[in-house]
Amino acid sequence: MSIYKSDGSPVREGEVYETIIDPEAAETYYLKVTAYSQYSPGGSYGISLEAIADDNNSDAEHATPWDLSQSLRGDLAYVGDADYFQFSAQAGQSYIFNQIYGLSARLYDSDGMTFLTGISDYDAKDDVQGYLNWTAPHDGVYYLKVSGLVLRRYVLSI
Repeated sequence: MSIYKSDGSPVREGEVYETIIDPEAAETYYLKVTAYSQYSPGGSYGISLEAIADDNNSDAEHATPWDLSQSLRGDLAYVGDADYFQFSAQAGQSYIFNQIYGLSARLYDSDGMTFLTGISDYDAKDDVQGYLNWTAPHDGVYYLKVSGLVLRRYVLSI
């Protein structure tokens, strides 16, 4: 399956089962369905279209403010979804972040791009996979990115 813009330029090509596109603008798109390979001549297929409601915090620029005294709630709606949260921290203050099974948490500096640290995967059998004891290196705003290979709602707290 391939998806093309109205001018014929490809958006996605060669997808097998499903794909997600994030249109830059409203326009007409075209879908081309072909056999998986020359050795499998085809068969029946179904097509469905689903609009995914994004919580609009999928990068540091649109990060949701997080008051560390409150629990953090989010929802990973599709494979590849990531949620960014921003919070303020004071130099020398320590924080413990707990990771929930199936989620990845990465901490970024005030520019939203410089990776500081992440939570290691300890392959635990319970819901807490790992933790991070982090001390803020300077006063400022920091960013937490939550992503994962599972689609789920989550609650995080410090």
